[in-house]
Amino acid sequence: MSIPCEPTETDYQAHEFTAIEEQCEECGGPLQITQWRGRMIWRLDGLHLLTLRDKRCANLGCTGRTKIRRPSEELCFAQKHDRLGLDVLFEIGERRLRDDLSFAAIHALLKARGIDVTERTVSNAFKRFLALMRCRAGDTEKVRKKLRRRGGMIVLIDGVQFDEHSPVLYVVTDTLSHTTLFAERHEVRSAEALAPMLERLKAMGVPILAFVTDKEKGLVPAIKKVFPDVPHQFCQLHFLKRCAEPLEKPLERLGNAVAEAAKKLRKIRRQLRAAKPATSPAEAKERRTADRLLLAAHAASKISGRAPFDPPALKRHERMLTVSATAERIASRGGASP
Repeated sequence: MSIPCEPTETDYQAHEFTAIEEQCEECGGPLQITQWRGRMIWRLDGLHLLTLRDKRCANLGCTGRTKIRRPSEELCFAQKHDRLGLDVLFEIGERRLRDDLSFAAIHALLKARGIDVTERTVSNAFKRFLALMRCRAGDTEKVRKKLRRRGGMIVLIDGVQFDEHSPVLYVVTDTLSHTTLFAERHEVRSAEALAPMLERLKAMGVPILAFVTDKEKGLVPAIKKVFPDVPHQFCQLHFLKRCAEPLEKPLERLGNAVAEAAKKLRKIRRQLRAAKPATSPAEAKERRTADRLLLAAHAASKISGRAPFDPPALKRHERMLTVSATAERIASRGGASP
């Protein structure tokens, strides 16, 4: 079992994800969490700490026990084994291809935004960006056979754009197997321009059970034209986020209050560490307890959630209350003062 990275004073955003699969595909038995992983990723908005819970079949005699089920949300942040987020890869790629900047200039821009990477990391990231543009996993017969054995695909198509002037990168993914089939960049987003991408998907020869997309004006009619009989569902998260819009201002105020409390607690922790050495074992124990509580409060103030069901501001507030209640219990037993 790998233990997540211990939080430090560095500003970061924390996320917790668990593999969603509940049953083994081989024996039908339950899956259990067998591994926790900690992963640090640089994105354009700062450093992110991912705590990931992987699952494995609980049946020791099952042939599928060797397969590890990982949280699919991990792929939304970065590629496998990459310290840089997908948005940073796009930043590097667009600055290089569109703006014709040198790697040294791109490195300086990232450093100015607080992203602590080397110039060599930037040049290597550009190579990965080019590889992503040519992604063709779904065009191989090996992948097709695997998808056919599963009985078909539920296809997710999402477009990512660096800015209003850059081409849109469409990533086509099978959500059942978490397989990225291919990716294409398109200057034009009309139904006529996107239809060839869908014809490429049809040419794979794998049954498509359903599509999941947003309501993009060009993509929706293109799917209807190429796959008229396949069910097409729009992203429910976009709809639910709009339903939760009245909560945005109260949550913003709550988030600001949590951030202000966390700022005060960080100041107290620095004062505690700079204080004179403890004069007795009891005082030293109290200081250690207080320091751990302050560290826990710092971690609680950085935890992240997913709106609209699990808004970060509310989650941080609840975690801070938990730390506060723990401090009160310790104080009531004669321990360190909260």
